[in-house]
Amino acid sequence: MWSRFDGDLNVVTDGYVYTEGVNTLTLPVSVEEPGDYRVLAQVYDGLPDAQGLHFTVDDAIEYTFTPTRSSEGAYVWVEVGGVSLEEHSVIHVAGLGGPAAVSKIALIPDAAISEMEDSICTQLQEFEAPLAYVFDTHSWRFDSEALIVEAQASNGRLIDLSRSAAETGFYVFRDDVYTVELGLQALDEDARIRVLIDDQVEWVASVGGVQDSFIKLNMGSVELLRGYHDLRVEAMDGEVRLDVAVVGTGADEGAAASDHGLPTGLSYRMCSGAEYVVEGVNSSLVFLEGGGEYWRFYGSGTEVAPLRVWGYGSLFPLDGAGGQGTLRYLGRTYLEQGALIALTAIVCLAVGLRGLGAQRFRLGGVDG
Repeated sequence: MWSRFDGDLNVVTDGYVYTEGVNTLTLPVSVEEPGDYRVLAQVYDGLPDAQGLHFTVDDAIEYTFTPTRSSEGAYVWVEVGGVSLEEHSVIHVAGLGGPAAVSKIALIPDAAISEMEDSICTQLQEFEAPLAYVFDTHSWRFDSEALIVEAQASNGRLIDLSRSAAETGFYVFRDDVYTVELGLQALDEDARIRVLIDDQVEWVASVGGVQDSFIKLNMGSVELLRGYHDLRVEAMDGEVRLDVAVVGTGADEGAAASDHGLPTGLSYRMCSGAEYVVEGVNSSLVFLEGGGEYWRFYGSGTEVAPLRVWGYGSLFPLDGAGGQGTLRYLGRTYLEQGALIALTAIVCLAVGLRGLGAQRFRLGGVDG
């Protein structure tokens, strides 16, 4: 049996269905126009003893979601697959054992996704400011047993690469040369790591250090074209822990990375999913998780409201309010007033689903 629960801001704003055990939920769905669609689902990753979920759409596509962690969970978007739909279809969601929760299922026309991709790519090709994709522990796929609590890490967590490799995907909107930089904690003098992009570009580096030392490592540069790419970091020898990775433009070859590995000088501390302390910003900041209007930047006694960026992120013009500040979700304030706010950016989420959701910040319009 599946049960429905109303939304809660600190869990999921729009409600969810929940089950325990091996149970199947059948959902009849209708689309206005038959055609090719991409199916997305927002599922909870991190329930203790969860065995996963199995999705089928019209017996045409199947997808199995396998949990990546058993604690410190969150709702995540996953791509069920692409399918050609008639006016009426049926989606089956089957629990595979243990607890399971699903908040949303979205059917997005392929044409809408392609249109949004083209729009973003066209604008970013003309955007000359440096770009940085930031991957912290929320961004990677890895064995949850490899997660380590560490107060000095960027978001308080590290991935023990000797227990599990870390993999992620991301979408490059602009053809350019990108530098790959890592923030690591190396515990053995003979430690070595390997970094792979698309299983074609490979770097191997020695990262030996002393107990509890953090290392900033520039792996090198690679030309990446518009499209989806995969990134993998693994330990070859010794104990190495991954803090953060940055794939960005505008960094000098061999230059040392700044705090948290950000080549542009931007750094942040995640206080919660609704609040970040950001340093090193100058004239503007793009927040990729903030696709709605309900975020504010507070700095130098000024409250800055965002501009929507291609419907995907939020651009904060920070003239006079840069340097250091706090990025805060207004929903926290509205909750105290008894109002509930829901963010909606499903089409744009589909564009950047493979990794972009967790790459939180990009610095633009850097002065000097």
